[in-house]
Amino acid sequence: MAFPYDVKEMWNKAFRQSGSNTSIAVTSDTGLPVELVESIAQQIIKASDRNKSFTWLDFGTRNERVSSIIYTAPSVGAYLLTKNFTYSLSGNAYRLDSESLVLTGA
Repeated sequence: MAFPYDVKEMWNKAFRQSGSNTSIAVTSDTGLPVELVESIAQQIIKASDRNKSFTWLDFGTRNERVSSIIYTAPSVGAYLLTKNFTYSLSGNAYRLDSESLVLTGA
């Protein structure tokens, strides 16, 4: 089935913004009614019952920094969304190098 140009654009935009867990469902043969489904990670972040737990490096010192944040949302399911932070020592201070998201569970 050929999709109208605007549906392809919606899919491409959603995929770029949401990551590989984004899916699209075409609800008719014409392809016009389209429902975009958010990724599980987005559902966890937006959930009203979301919980966050922090893991710290060098807690209580001047070099204290967040190592990871674990997000859960019972309404979404048995998933853990972990945001990991990587640092490097630059002079006398740590600099944030990167952040990554890891989804685990169900």
